[in-house]
Amino acid sequence: MALSLNRLMVLYGWVDYDIGRVYQREVVGEVDLMPEISLFYGIRITMNWNDHVPPHFHAEYNGDMALIDIINGSVLQGWLSKRQLKLVLAWSEIHKDELMQNWELARSHESLNRILPLV
Repeated sequence: MALSLNRLMVLYGWVDYDIGRVYQREVVGEVDLMPEISLFYGIRITMNWNDHVPPHFHAEYNGDMALIDIINGSVLQGWLSKRQLKLVLAWSEIHKDELMQNWELARSHESLNRILPLV
């Protein structure tokens, strides 16, 4: 079982988290720290339950990852290829209100809503 950057290793109690690149590790048990809120064209969109401001989400594609500012539609940290970044930013603009609603739900430790993928 592989551990991606948004998983917590229960057995040892640490997070394998490195912005910009996903590192794989073998683990016995894991818990989802960042629920997936959308998935399109192989791009996985997640949001952390207890994350820092400004409001943002995480986009992961093929081992690369970026934190995207919801309000400004810009990359806060990390990297995605040009094509995937364009798709993510277009999706983010279309679903800005839903993303902000999920941000508020996450800050309140409530269940997040799925958001329609880009088609």
